[in-house]
Amino acid sequence: MSKRAYLLSLTLFLLFLPIAISAATLYVPADHATIQAAVTAANPNDTIIISGGPYPERVTVNKAGLTLQGDGTYPTVNPVCTNGQEVIRPAAAGITIRGLRITNAGGVLPLANNEARGIWDGSFTTGYDNLTIDDCIIHDIDCGIRAYGRNLTITNCELYRIKLAGIHASGNDGSPAAPFTITNNWCHDWIWYTGVKEAYGISIRYDNRVGEISYNYCSGMRMGISYYYGGPRPGLGQVIISHNTIDLDYDPGTETYKTTMGISFWGTGDNCNNIIIRDNIFANCRWYALYQEGGANPIQGSFQIYNNLFFNNNWVYYTSAYHYQWFGDETYAQAGWYDPPVSAFTFTNNMTTKDPLFRLTGVRRDQWRVKPNSPALFAASDGTNIGACQELPPFTVYVDDDYSPATPGWQVDHFNTIQDAIEEVFTTGTVVVHAGRYGESVIVDRGIHLEGNGIPFIDGEPTSAGLTVLADNASISGFAINNFQSGIDIATSSGITISDCYIFNNLTGLRNQCTAEFTNATPNWWGDNSGPAGTGNPVSGYVLYDPWIGQTGRLDGAQDFIPGGTGIVSTGTGRTELQVTSSSAAKSSLILATEAEGAFPQGKVGFAGEKAVNRRLVLTPYYLSSGQFQATLKLYYTPQDLADAGIPDGSWLSIRVWDSGTSKWVYAVEKNVNPATENIHRGDNPPDAILGHYGTYTAGGYAWANIDHFSEFAVGQDPTVPVELSIFSLE
Repeated sequence: MSKRAYLLSLTLFLLFLPIAISAATLYVPADHATIQAAVTAANPNDTIIISGGPYPERVTVNKAGLTLQGDGTYPTVNPVCTNGQEVIRPAAAGITIRGLRITNAGGVLPLANNEARGIWDGSFTTGYDNLTIDDCIIHDIDCGIRAYGRNLTITNCELYRIKLAGIHASGNDGSPAAPFTITNNWCHDWIWYTGVKEAYGISIRYDNRVGEISYNYCSGMRMGISYYYGGPRPGLGQVIISHNTIDLDYDPGTETYKTTMGISFWGTGDNCNNIIIRDNIFANCRWYALYQEGGANPIQGSFQIYNNLFFNNNWVYYTSAYHYQWFGDETYAQAGWYDPPVSAFTFTNNMTTKDPLFRLTGVRRDQWRVKPNSPALFAASDGTNIGACQELPPFTVYVDDDYSPATPGWQVDHFNTIQDAIEEVFTTGTVVVHAGRYGESVIVDRGIHLEGNGIPFIDGEPTSAGLTVLADNASISGFAINNFQSGIDIATSSGITISDCYIFNNLTGLRNQCTAEFTNATPNWWGDNSGPAGTGNPVSGYVLYDPWIGQTGRLDGAQDFIPGGTGIVSTGTGRTELQVTSSSAAKSSLILATEAEGAFPQGKVGFAGEKAVNRRLVLTPYYLSSGQFQATLKLYYTPQDLADAGIPDGSWLSIRVWDSGTSKWVYAVEKNVNPATENIHRGDNPPDAILGHYGTYTAGGYAWANIDHFSEFAVGQDPTVPVELSIFSLE
């Protein structure tokens, strides 16, 4: 062959080679007004992104490998479907449907034998292979999904207000094995109709299917999972049903069907071979948690049931028909087998009486939680949690008496009571409690860390204990605990640490009933500088309390308590002095005090033209007695402080108090902080030279203020709204 002839032949060969077309992305409604129009225009393996809506159309997807995908907002596809119709029909192999809301605009059909479907491949025999349905919301329709092809995958979907089956995977009996994966779906709150027996969450029928049903949550229907003449025949693989939570609690007095079952195997015969049921939760089934009746086809082959948690499942015991109950008594049977268990049957390591303590904290699957004391926690055969929920309790939670349902993380990791937080934190987690007043008796039943932030008060009744510790290795720090019969009670727990707490006005400060180990309670303040051995709150049992906090209050920039008493004086870094006195013999008056930098915190600016010394004193007066109370403070300033603040010599100075009611800095005398107007001392005057509430100063000195039980800030003071004082200039 000549060179020219060779090149001509090669060119013709290349011209007739099939040309690969890269997959395209089409947009609805930007490119096409309807979903069906986009499908018609698409090529195999294209992707159609859907936004907006709703789309009241029935859609047939007849291009292999096509993907219908929502834009993240779950656009709605909602035609009116009648009996035998579907919203979306996959009519080719390899279809993916993801991120859509699918419903019947006409609602659930009224008769039991009428059935409209959310997704159906149009066949009762073979169907289309490799169908994937992911992250869809399907509701208010008779059947959610009907699929008959091989290699079916249904994941992350929510189905509710369904009449019949939520997920129905089936096929022609006798066909080759057809693997499936049904995992991480939420089926809940079915619609009940008279005569509707097929109200199933997940139904596997008429095929020798092999595969996995896992991490699904089923509640509010007649049956969680149904095997009906299904399951693998010998040699064709296995079905694993694992990590599902089936909670079928409903009102047996109002619902149509009282025979709710967790998993039913009916007519399975030799199809029911090599099935594993492990690590599931079965709760509140009003008949059996597991049920089998073979009829003319008794069960055959291997059947393994292990590491499941059964709780509060109940049925009426019929001795004439059901001879084989695996456990439970005649009133509270958990599981039943009509036919004799086969030789390959095993039932091992299952829990039958413990409350699983699981709950939903929100409306989406990612908000399921297991309580920290749940027996399901880390108890599965693979070391994870039994049941569908693998979300661990939070390791750190926060408490503030101002938190409300409007607070982000409410009842998940943010609470307004200490006890609620303890019940939800991880077993060895931390509960951070912000400053406030908590009128509760707290029980610490796990080895958690209870940390006060800003000295929260636990106020109680003199007939109870402030904190009762029932678990080993718990720690408590940074609280004020007062007015209890016992401030802290420790049962038989060991490894307990109590530190930096203010335990006062209790009949007993701390009582340790553990005789095997000392409780470390150093350092704390016990209501008096003499400590528990003196006139402070006493301790009993094995308690290490020495050394204790004697005279408190440093005012060195860290929050600290100044206890009531005569002549208690605390100084800061040479710039602040505080003296607290109280004439009450019954109770102490406490002040939380901080010497802070910054004259204008949190946007609390002064009037136009004013400047302030870059230091302030923050006080939180806890007025706890009916007697006389007085706190005297001195906030020092130097010429350098004035210069740093831009206050020139000869300026007028005054002491101001932040008024949270009017959001202004006001003269201290206006809030009865001082009984008189004398509150500025000048450093170059004699010590007794009091110049009034303002004046001109060229040397250093101090601002003086007095807070007593007549002061507006002291009586009923909210601990979260402290008194803030600073030195201002007037120009």
